[in-house]
Amino acid sequence: MTIDCTVKKTDPGRFEMFAGGGLAAVVIFSVGVFMSVVPVIGWIVGPGLMITAGLIAIGHVVGIFRAKPSYTGHCPNCGAPAAAGDPGSVGMCEACHSGFAHHDNQLWKLEA
Repeated sequence: MTIDCTVKKTDPGRFEMFAGGGLAAVVIFSVGVFMSVVPVIGWIVGPGLMITAGLIAIGHVVGIFRAKPSYTGHCPNCGAPAAAGDPGSVGMCEACHSGFAHHDNQLWKLEA
């Protein structure tokens, strides 16, 4: 039995793209709106948080918070699907708990 250990690049989905800076901007802006109700200190902190949320949203649109692509493949020891890190990294299979390395678009067994 031959195990295909080729690594494939997977791009993040819409939820992952939104979760970066878009979700953070919405939450921070909402907190800023609620802080604006609190007298004196809220009148200072609230607008500051809303401005910060706007900057985060702009940064998200520009691409600062874009998620990096991830890599997936099959464990070279047992053949189970495995999440591989960036090229040159070392990982561990969740199914058989054996180590592997990501080199040359392949997952390679680690020698003990």
